[in-house]
Amino acid sequence: MSEETTIDDLPEEMLETIFSHLDLEDRKSVTAVCNRWSRLALRWSELQLEVDFRKCGTEESYRRTLLVSQRPYKHLVCYFGYDYAMGDLLLYILAKFSESLETVKLIPNQFVPVELSFFASLTKLSANLKKLHIDACNFRDNSDGEIECHPLNNLQDLYLENNLLDLPGEHDIRELTPNITALHVQISYYSDRPLHVLRHFGPRLKELEVWFLSEDRFLEVCSMEFPCLRKINFYCVDWIFQDEDTIRMVQQFFRKSPELREATLRCNMIAPILADLANSCQNLSFLCLSMETVSADCFRWFSSLRNLKSLRLEDATIESPNLEQCPTLSSLRKISLYSVKITNALDLNHFLCRSYPALSVLELINVTTCGSFLYDQVVLSCNMAQLERLVLIEPDKSINLMLFEYIDLLKLREVKLKFKESYLASIPVGKQLRIQHITMELSVVNADTFKNLRLVLPNLKRLTLSGCSRNDVQTAREILTGCDVRYRRKWRFEEAF
Repeated sequence: MSEETTIDDLPEEMLETIFSHLDLEDRKSVTAVCNRWSRLALRWSELQLEVDFRKCGTEESYRRTLLVSQRPYKHLVCYFGYDYAMGDLLLYILAKFSESLETVKLIPNQFVPVELSFFASLTKLSANLKKLHIDACNFRDNSDGEIECHPLNNLQDLYLENNLLDLPGEHDIRELTPNITALHVQISYYSDRPLHVLRHFGPRLKELEVWFLSEDRFLEVCSMEFPCLRKINFYCVDWIFQDEDTIRMVQQFFRKSPELREATLRCNMIAPILADLANSCQNLSFLCLSMETVSADCFRWFSSLRNLKSLRLEDATIESPNLEQCPTLSSLRKISLYSVKITNALDLNHFLCRSYPALSVLELINVTTCGSFLYDQVVLSCNMAQLERLVLIEPDKSINLMLFEYIDLLKLREVKLKFKESYLASIPVGKQLRIQHITMELSVVNADTFKNLRLVLPNLKRLTLSGCSRNDVQTAREILTGCDVRYRRKWRFEEAF
């Protein structure tokens, strides 16, 4: 079986050989093609502009650069600190890119929320917006004069926290954003307005995310009609399914949502509802569940979802699946296990290898097992013939780099690690491991770490480091000659999800 290669594997010697047969004009043509590729790879319309007002001294820098920029940015993310006076500068930036901006995400300090007057100005400057995300707001009308909000007729995706749907006065989010198809909201017992808004947009919603601050509202939402729903995300961790009427109501909700493609259900899911979900929503390609116990029957229902490509299980005890009860699911490509307890790592590995033969991504994040930590990490990830990417995150533990010897799989090319530190007990003699790309975040790192990596992974082509100093990165480059050592200032935890 031939090994899969990527563009990073193309040797420079091959390019030099090709160029040696080209005359000057042909080389100019090659240069023109490469320049065109570079422009396409870094199109400003696809890159996200981040404006961070939390740092002192950034205001003047942004005035010098952004206000004179000619780049047509489409996506803007802005972080606020305690100084809300920066809001005027942000309005200038919004005005500057008003013709091109399609996405705006505002992440203010919770003690300095976005106010209604700012929101009104934003609606005036952002007529072309398709997606708006605001983390924390205070929409009480504290202004002296009348505030006018302009309709956002092009807006399709709206994310509002802190009951932003409950606008004061004559303002109504249903009129300001008439064409919403994706809605992300919080619902509490303080106001009924979010429920009215959900009923209004329900017939056209394709995506719905609800954070239930009051579990009493959960059944009210499940009783509504969402015939076009493709993606759902419910967060209600305190909810408990106590009686048959409640279970039947939630089962009926999924029976009325046969077109669901993605479902994230952090609401203490139970087996009877999961069974109905699997039977009613056969088009699911992504499923994320938080539940107390993932039983053998649960895996049988997972395997009945013939279009399922990604499965994520959270905060659950995973019991041993039954191979005889579960048909092979060839569509599944990715499994993520987050804060789960595994009763038998060997049984689970046998099941994953045989029942999900196309599995290419495995993520183990804060996983607890009943046996030895290192042994079970090895057992869970070995013998997976199609595995290409492995993520192991255990910030409070140390990792033995000998793990790589046991996960030296034919197609595995990328490993992502986040641990306290690494160590090496012994190394295999003459073993040539095939892993080429590693991302590591270690709290404790030194020259021995990189020397051990050189011994264990002689074919390593790219190492991305995070959580260490630039001096550590320089040390890595000196030791791992021939390896592309990269540095990232911050590894966002959610990137592994």
